[in-house]
Amino acid sequence: MARSGFTLVELAIVLVIIGLLIGGVLVGRDLIKAATVKNFTATIEKYNAGANTFRIKYRALPGDLRVTEAELYGFTPRTGQPGQGDGNGVIEGCALTSVRLGCETALFWRDMWQGHASPYSTIVATNVPVNGTAGGFTIDQYLPGTPFRSGTSVYMYAFNSRNSYYVARITAVASDGTMTLGPALTPQEARDIDDKMDDSAPANGIIRAMSDLVTYDAGAVPANGVCVNNTLASLAYNLIDRYSSNVSCMITIRGSL
Repeated sequence: MARSGFTLVELAIVLVIIGLLIGGVLVGRDLIKAATVKNFTATIEKYNAGANTFRIKYRALPGDLRVTEAELYGFTPRTGQPGQGDGNGVIEGCALTSVRLGCETALFWRDMWQGHASPYSTIVATNVPVNGTAGGFTIDQYLPGTPFRSGTSVYMYAFNSRNSYYVARITAVASDGTMTLGPALTPQEARDIDDKMDDSAPANGIIRAMSDLVTYDAGAVPANGVCVNNTLASLAYNLIDRYSSNVSCMITIRGSL
């Protein structure tokens, strides 16, 4: 009786096809990741360009726009108090509190949109701390997101007296605007951004890994939830395979504005 089945040649062909499919999927995944990083870095450069164009046109940075210019051009009113449209060239929170969302840190994005310097639209930012406990509050009313994952945001603030973008997941905002932050990026994503825009090192340059808004990430022994590996000769992103894809990083990017 004749028996049906696959020959060795047929099995080899099937295995080759499976290998090609797996390889194609992996290559496609890497291309998507690379495109996401490229999209994000290009967007940051657009924000820089938009803010500088705004400054040339209105003689102040968005958010930091003075009271008289804001009134003259029909922008959201502000008081001119510290961190509230004081025109000092840095983007600060109400009463100079950078850890709170509101005043210049929120009006930066509102002014960018009203001045046609950014396509991102903020619809409710005013010259007061953001009340995150109010009904209907969502963070995307105030801050732009990122292409990496839902719920991640880009926050503009003054860090070490330099205007900087902070990339994090804002998990809560209190009634006085105080933010609770969480990681937004994997170590691999953070490293890819750093590599494309800076020096690939989490402890140097214009891009730094952060523990919070004002503290650099000192690193730890590689583990789940650790962004920076401190066991090497110099600090490095935690790229050990089993940890590199865990969402564990927050970064600051010094703006060119």
